[in-house]
Amino acid sequence: MTRPGHGKHAVAFFREMVEPTVTEFLEHPDDRRRGCLACLCLASMADHYFHARPELREGYADANAFRRAIGESHWALRQVIGVANATKHVERRPGRVGYQDVSSQSITCGNLRAGWPISGTQVMIEVDGGEFWLLSRLVEAAREFWRNRLAL
Repeated sequence: MTRPGHGKHAVAFFREMVEPTVTEFLEHPDDRRRGCLACLCLASMADHYFHARPELREGYADANAFRRAIGESHWALRQVIGVANATKHVERRPGRVGYQDVSSQSITCGNLRAGWPISGTQVMIEVDGGEFWLLSRLVEAAREFWRNRLAL
């Protein structure tokens, strides 16, 4: 049963939990703990959104099915959800990111890529096929996805 105004609770969760947690990580993109917490909040947003939108219950069996589907619709969000799941599971699962794939790495001119910092340490994840991504970029993209979805 959905209470009147239940949708505003998803927005409140985003503003009170997701935004500040993501901001803290983006201010410290070398902090693995903050990065994983940002991913957990962004992934949890799917549950809050699902329960705030009763019409979604007709198309999905439960919040888990919705989270999987929404992850499939947005590549960066799928990676963030993968990191969130990796923090909850000790062993790597076939085809999924494991907690050991989330690491802080030094970045130097030797591995400069377009849009990457020239030096420093960043939290990175290894995704499909051994490709490395800055977790901060994935978190930013996932946050924008939710901002747009919530029309903020």
